[in-house]
Amino acid sequence: MSSDNSDEWVALETVAGIIEANAHKAVLEGYGIPVTLRSDQLTNSVMRGINAGPLGEVSLLTPSNRLEEARALLSDLGMTPAPLSPAAQEERDREGRRAGKVAAAVGGAVALGILVKMWQELSR
Repeated sequence: MSSDNSDEWVALETVAGIIEANAHKAVLEGYGIPVTLRSDQLTNSVMRGINAGPLGEVSLLTPSNRLEEARALLSDLGMTPAPLSPAAQEERDREGRRAGKVAAAVGGAVALGILVKMWQELSR
């Protein structure tokens, strides 16, 4: 068994949405660097229209033994996200909290609807 951790997938970066994530993935894979995407499953399956702040973020993962190569490539191509100013970060966090509250409310309403439907079925 090898101890080089080549099978361990690690986070390369987190981007603002699926379009940017797929663009970065396509470039990296074009250079032979394997990439997989990870995002919030609730956002993907229930809340497709809500992609503000953290709810829209997508993480790119790559094998640990290719991490530095992937970072260098994205940097060389100018594809690394610029750091946000403190004001922009605060606005992004606010949007994420707002979107999170909406997601929680919708999720609660969906769960309540399911429970009501189950209760109606059992009451027959």
